[in-house]
Amino acid sequence: MSMPFEPSTLVILTVAEALFAIPAGLVLRRIGLSFWWALLCFIPIGALLGLWVLAFASWTPARAVKE
Repeated sequence: MSMPFEPSTLVILTVAEALFAIPAGLVLRRIGLSFWWALLCFIPIGALLGLWVLAFASWTPARAVKE
């Protein structure tokens, strides 16, 4: 039985997914969520569900206001 993808193709796809996951993680940290939520970028259905959660999340991070 043959593999549906060559190993080099899987490496390229993983790098491409990481190029989406890293900035997504940085944005998530800025809005007060965990960087680890960015791992959902590697799972297509998970990314879609994560996007919906993000759309309805509170965008105000919990931090002290300095005056």
